[in-house]
Amino acid sequence: MIAVDDFDPMTWAVPAPAACYLHLSDRFDVYALVDPEDHAWASRHRWCHTYGSGSICERFEGVFVIDRPDGMYARRCVGGRTLWLHREILTRRDGPPGRGRWIGDHRNGNTLDCRRRNLRWATPSQNARNVPGSRTRTRFLKMMEG
Repeated sequence: MIAVDDFDPMTWAVPAPAACYLHLSDRFDVYALVDPEDHAWASRHRWCHTYGSGSICERFEGVFVIDRPDGMYARRCVGGRTLWLHREILTRRDGPPGRGRWIGDHRNGNTLDCRRRNLRWATPSQNARNVPGSRTRTRFLKMMEG
């Protein structure tokens, strides 16, 4: 079971261990970061990405990029259901989250960084604190600073 009292975003030092890249698009160079122990499993499936709040922009003639790729997630569809890479990795690591509403949270805010050390199960309120620029996070950080 997940301990709600262990939530403290100020202690989220996420070191950069060895990582593997999981290719998500045939049209763009979009990758998700995964740990080596998850790469073999994940690479057996075809993953793609959501566009999040970003948009496709033409930088140069014929060269397109995803501008502001905030909120991009790695996903795949199975039998009409969307499976999210970060939730699948959390379930492989910890098992299903149990009763209640749990969200897969990226500690560093990079939604394509799906390394195990960067992921955790969080309640909706904990997840809201981890959104850069949110009022909740701003108030929380000000309280922690002093």
